[in-house]
Amino acid sequence: MEDWFSEYIRRIKREIDKTFKEIESEFFSPLIDYNNKCLIPLYDVKETINEIIIHVDLPNVKSKKDIEVMISETEVIVEAKLVRSIKFEDLVIYGKQAYDKFRLEIPLNVPVETEKAKAIFRNGMLEIHIPKKIRFHKIEIE
Repeated sequence: MEDWFSEYIRRIKREIDKTFKEIESEFFSPLIDYNNKCLIPLYDVKETINEIIIHVDLPNVKSKKDIEVMISETEVIVEAKLVRSIKFEDLVIYGKQAYDKFRLEIPLNVPVETEKAKAIFRNGMLEIHIPKKIRFHKIEIE
């Protein structure tokens, strides 16, 4: 009788652990880049007729000197150093890993003019403007 009960408790514990790992991975893993050992910041991409505008939330980043933005014809990469490391000690899936930077890779779906791109950092928010190579011009209809 005791063996049956012990096995039953172990099985319940395994199911509970599995459920918590699924919950953690569903809600938190998009925030972590395991390969580069860094956090992935929240961001938003808007596209107008003539440019791409990217807003990146960079809390705990001190100044523009701590941010690096690299733009190619196919992607934008943002890296930023945090003021202090962040640990997720309460979450089983992350262990005791410390994260001290943000890293974000955003694919671009249209050709852009990398040399004319501009970025502004204010109050923890990075705003990047990237002009498109193919611009639309309104023409008059005769």
